[in-house]
Amino acid sequence: MDVRKAPKIQPLKKFKTSFSLCHFLIFPTSLTSLPPSPLAPYPSMLLTTFAPWRAHQPSNAADDLIAHLQQQQQIPLGTTVLRHIPVSFELAPIRVIAKVVELRPPVVVCCGMAEGRTHLNLERYGKQDDLAVPTSLPLEALMADTHLTVISDCAGTYVCNHLYYQVLGSIAQHHWPVQALFVHIPPLTPATRPIFAHDLALILERLTLLASRSA
Repeated sequence: MDVRKAPKIQPLKKFKTSFSLCHFLIFPTSLTSLPPSPLAPYPSMLLTTFAPWRAHQPSNAADDLIAHLQQQQQIPLGTTVLRHIPVSFELAPIRVIAKVVELRPPVVVCCGMAEGRTHLNLERYGKQDDLAVPTSLPLEALMADTHLTVISDCAGTYVCNHLYYQVLGSIAQHHWPVQALFVHIPPLTPATRPIFAHDLALILERLTLLASRSA
């Protein structure tokens, strides 16, 4: 695909917003303040995938692609991979946000399968009703020099979108120094697997660089 010259990647900044936050998960103050941990350094990234959710799916394409990157040692060092998140409106955000509270990563990347799409989709918004919560990551810069990656303004209407909306909203509500991205991954074929793997590995590498600049 033709890619325009990417803007300069800037260090991560806290995400601020002015929209209503009444729909997001509420955690006790003792959990949301994210005090420095004296025991271990922060991970560079939290990376999550879903479990399969339909009878005809032997596996989830997003989980398969992350597993492939792990086998090829293309996951950035310091990344925590949380696989097989339940495809549940209630449980998915609880699992992911609890892990964010535990690990305090500067970046969280949630990956989900999109059967009807042909490209990796970097999702710009998580939505609920009339509310749209944007990521403040530089998506155009992240996708520079990729081959089958586009930016999407619609993360769907199912659990993927709901998870993204909850994660972005919780980050804003609690003023966490965390950035979030949702990536939709189409079904894999022998022809597209290496291309998607190249693109996602490049995006994850850039996100790790962003995180290191903000440290």
